[in-house]
Amino acid sequence: MFFRKKKTWDDGGTELYKRMDKRSLRYISETTTGEEIIIGKGGFISVTGDEIAVFSRDGGEVFRCKTSTAKCGELLSLDGVRINGVDAEGNRRSIIAHYTYYRK
Repeated sequence: MFFRKKKTWDDGGTELYKRMDKRSLRYISETTTGEEIIIGKGGFISVTGDEIAVFSRDGGEVFRCKTSTAKCGELLSLDGVRINGVDAEGNRRSIIAHYTYYRK
């Protein structure tokens, strides 16, 4: 009665896709079996049509998935975004992209 329904994962939605498109990144990490591994430093996120792509300054494209299979959510600090999705090989991957902070 007094409590709200627990918020579940968002499918991304156009608002979140607009906010994360063309954001520059500090670093990109991937979570696998309980540990977090840095897979790239620098770079940006690109949302075009029906795909989400994450590029790294070090090694080019790090992650790409369809928006229909992706689950996205911003971090509580709003310093980054967590993306779960199926990549081109059919593997489900979970990455966290941390935004670059610019002082205004």
